[in-house]
Amino acid sequence: MSTRNKILVGILIFLVSYPVFLLVWIYLKPYYGNLISGFGSRLAAWSMDATMEKIESGKELSKITFAKPVLTKDGLQDLLLDLNMSVSVYAFNIPLTFALIVSLLPFFHWRKWSYLEAGVILVAVHVLFVFSFCCVKIYMALINTGLAPRSGIQQFILEFLWTFTDNLIIRFEPFLMIAYLWLRNAYRTGANRRASGKAGSKGSRKNKST
Repeated sequence: MSTRNKILVGILIFLVSYPVFLLVWIYLKPYYGNLISGFGSRLAAWSMDATMEKIESGKELSKITFAKPVLTKDGLQDLLLDLNMSVSVYAFNIPLTFALIVSLLPFFHWRKWSYLEAGVILVAVHVLFVFSFCCVKIYMALINTGLAPRSGIQQFILEFLWTFTDNLIIRFEPFLMIAYLWLRNAYRTGANRRASGKAGSKGSRKNKST
């Protein structure tokens, strides 16, 4: 197939697959958001020495309630914090990501295992977003109420982690996944070529010796 035909086929695949992935995503979004929000918020609660009291998930929003034990003048009490987490904030690029990957199939033949690796990375990025967002909100709630001392280093690390994930990874997620697939398979192809080259050189040496 010529390059021009591959481009036309790729464009056609994208135009057909994107609406399909979008419809499937609209159906799966509440379940995916519940899973990611639950895991990421529990991880944040454990990291910030808090407790996730409850999580109420809807089609778009997940309402997460944290409880942080703090020492006040009246003794040890729980500071309650309610956060609203929208699934579309961190996962809006999923249909576009899958559509772009499928549209590049006429050009590249990626290994099936690489798709699983890319999927795991995609989920990990979304968990990282929820985790960092919850950690920042818990930390700022403690600072604003005067129940915890301000730490410039801790605040910088938490805010940098969340900002980096939100502004750089989430926004460019489709292209980062494609770059990973390309680099991963390019590395494997190069490794296989080097291995076959070494095997061929050993075989030629044996033939010469005989």
